[in-house]
Amino acid sequence: MTSLSRLLVPDDASPPDDDLLARLRGGEAPDRAERAHLGAALRRLIQAAVSTTATDAALADATAQVRHIAEQLGSTPTRWPPGNGFGAAPGGDMFVTHPLVGAANPLAPPLRVEVRDGRVVARATYGPAHEGLRGKVHGGVIAAAFDGMVIFASVVGGHRGLTGSLNLRFLRTTPIGVDITYESELERIDGRKAFVTGRLRDADGNVCVEAEGVIVSVDREVFER
Repeated sequence: MTSLSRLLVPDDASPPDDDLLARLRGGEAPDRAERAHLGAALRRLIQAAVSTTATDAALADATAQVRHIAEQLGSTPTRWPPGNGFGAAPGGDMFVTHPLVGAANPLAPPLRVEVRDGRVVARATYGPAHEGLRGKVHGGVIAAAFDGMVIFASVVGGHRGLTGSLNLRFLRTTPIGVDITYESELERIDGRKAFVTGRLRDADGNVCVEAEGVIVSVDREVFER
């Protein structure tokens, strides 16, 4: 059974809050520190790559260095192809390399998640790599974060499953380069479905996006296919 299915299947007996936070903060463990450092360095590289005004000569030099590093890391054993075990990230927990919260994943912002009185709160700072309109976060990036946030809130509320539907209302643009806050909470459970609401606030507390999600519980067999 993968770490993802252990977290999301409905009959898991693990305490929701503790299990969720432990997994979402997996990259903070001492034995994964260097992976987190690499993720942070690559995140900085990506932001620099999409915003630099360096000369062609400087870009060519950087390209050669990056290719060399990629070859070095690529020559070591990896978690892919998927047949090696889905979610079998180093350390045995996919959340170390999760695309939303994984400290070792340079594509993750990453979201910094907390649970407060049954409500999930996550902070993030987006940069040039996440830009849509000039100076604003792309809506698709925000949607991806909410996909995680509604599941996290459902898990904290005791209902484990996968996103069945997600509806967003964009009320105002969301700036890059500043700390923004996601919030989500479980509203009710009806059979196999959990109904979650959420919102995204900018640094001044303005609501930029509102979200509604439906999380549907699934059988363990779904994760074994």
